[in-house]
Amino acid sequence: MNIDAPSSGTRCSPLRLLAAILCGVHLLAASAFAQDNVHQAPILLNEHFTALHDTSQDLTVADVQTPQLAQLFKPHASMAKALRFGDAGSVWWIRFTLRNDTDRSFDRMLEIANASLPNVQLYQGRHQPPPRASAIVAKPAQGATAPVKDAKATPGSVGAAATPVTDTVMPFARPFSNRNIVFPVTLPAHSEQVYLLRLQATSSLMVPARLWAPQAFHAYESKDYLGQAWFFGTATAMVLFALLFFAVLRRDVIYLLYAAIYTSVALAFAAYTGLANEFLWPAAPKLWTGISTSVGLSLAAAAMLFFMRQMLYTWRVFPILDRPLMFVAGFYLSYPVLLMVSAQNFIAPVPWLIYASMLLATVVGVLGAIKRERGAYYFVWAFVLGMLGAVLMDLRVLSLLSGFSTASLVGLGLEIFLRQPASFISINAMQFGAGLTMVLLAIGLSDRLDHEKKQAVKVQDDLIDTLRQSAVVLEKKVETHNKSLDDTRLMVEALSDVGRELTASLDRDAVYAALSRYLIETSGSSLPVSTFYIYLLDATGTSLANVFQAGSAPKAPDTVECSNPTSYVARVIRERRELIARERDEKGAKKQKVGAGTTATAGVVSKSSARPSAMYAPLVIGGKVLGAMVVQTYASEAYHEPEKILFRALCSYAAIAIHNASMIETVKVALNDTA
Repeated sequence: MNIDAPSSGTRCSPLRLLAAILCGVHLLAASAFAQDNVHQAPILLNEHFTALHDTSQDLTVADVQTPQLAQLFKPHASMAKALRFGDAGSVWWIRFTLRNDTDRSFDRMLEIANASLPNVQLYQGRHQPPPRASAIVAKPAQGATAPVKDAKATPGSVGAAATPVTDTVMPFARPFSNRNIVFPVTLPAHSEQVYLLRLQATSSLMVPARLWAPQAFHAYESKDYLGQAWFFGTATAMVLFALLFFAVLRRDVIYLLYAAIYTSVALAFAAYTGLANEFLWPAAPKLWTGISTSVGLSLAAAAMLFFMRQMLYTWRVFPILDRPLMFVAGFYLSYPVLLMVSAQNFIAPVPWLIYASMLLATVVGVLGAIKRERGAYYFVWAFVLGMLGAVLMDLRVLSLLSGFSTASLVGLGLEIFLRQPASFISINAMQFGAGLTMVLLAIGLSDRLDHEKKQAVKVQDDLIDTLRQSAVVLEKKVETHNKSLDDTRLMVEALSDVGRELTASLDRDAVYAALSRYLIETSGSSLPVSTFYIYLLDATGTSLANVFQAGSAPKAPDTVECSNPTSYVARVIRERRELIARERDEKGAKKQKVGAGTTATAGVVSKSSARPSAMYAPLVIGGKVLGAMVVQTYASEAYHEPEKILFRALCSYAAIAIHNASMIETVKVALNDTA
């Protein structure tokens, strides 16, 4: 079939174009990594297996060769490409027959592509002449040809002298060093060989068995180790990347969690692919060989949930989900202990638990993306790719594509991708998915760091702007304070001047005139005054006389009784302290023309809507009250503590001056009387 490029006027469906690109990429990978001759493709043995379930786990090879048990070997109902047995921990015996009709012997490699099987034993019978019944045939041309279906084998074909080729009971002692379980077998000329496999595992058995020509197997082995090296090299680089970030750039626990995730994932894949059995722990007990993959995956799942918590801030964004997530993570941390206690009971649900945790993480990531959490977008795509790789791997192994319609572009693309037996990408789909997940999460961490740096720069800029504004405000406050200090200095200087003038005067009228000039006629007093009064006690000390008044207010009463309960002046004399009165005209209230000495509004000239203020202070010298002084203004709320302090000082100067003038007057009267 030729595929012609569409003309410029033809519209190409994006879906068809995407399918063509995917197919081209896959075929390119297949051509790059699988250039062996098509006749050297491996023979899939599973459809020629017959199996016997050993529930007692104590049958020997001699027992299964007896006629009574040999006739119980039956073809298994599981998939042809990857024989699966669901009973964890039980023993299965598998029988198959190989035949060589040629004049020369051939060497073949029997591969069982399940490195997690801790106990596999292969038994080989004596050479038998080939019967008429067909079996698996080997020819000299290009290796073993495709097997003939419905291969038959007589129950006693192994013979009483059957000997084990080898077994994989730990420690690691295989006849051929490979990450998978590989048995070299030799087919003599014109012979038929019957083989028995004894299999036992802690989990459900999956037995993908293939028969290879040695050259084809070695070529496949090189490509396979290349793919594994790519994955573990990527994992090592990502772990070192995270540790370097933690050590050099930022001491954030999320980088340690990232390293923990992919250290656990790498160890789990090393155990799953058999590389750990070959290189890391070749002498490990078979229990550890069976559960090491599950231990690595459970630790990776726990680290992943803790990582997700840090990356998506679930304690803040999803407080309802945060506690269940931590409970699940704690369960995963304790799961390796359960596996060591009873591997057969707890290892079976591990894949489903891992899928459930990945699905949970994806759901939380989607919710985070809905709430526009920045790291959630990378998180969702990373775990979608990880789940896709795991699903494609399982689909390929279990051959679940028979239900796809080749008329569908998606079905056609998946079938082309997954039905290639030696495709580098399809075989390592899970590793590719995990590798892409690593890269995406690393990009997410880098974006997180970049975003945090930008946020820090923004906060710093905002802080600088705030400091600049604070500096401007502080400068204004300093300017205001300096102005206030200048005003205070001027006020003190003016007060000193008037104090010297008052105390230097020996005439009472001169004292009153000086006070009037300072309070009414000049603007440098710093004390708002429209009217002021001076009251002096009479000789009896029971009444106050209005001896001086200046300003715009009407004339106040000449005398005020010290016992007057409504007079502020009388109250000042009684209590010997300053008073500040803030008066107001109530709407509709009766207007009263009263002076400073009669009522609470004394000395206040009423105006419509005016809210005048008044301040009262006693004139005291040497503990003796001479009288009182009153200042008032039409301004509302005009007098406060600073004005009160200034008025108190002014009253002290006035009391001294009035007392001195009184003393001089008394002396003059005494002199006149003497004369």
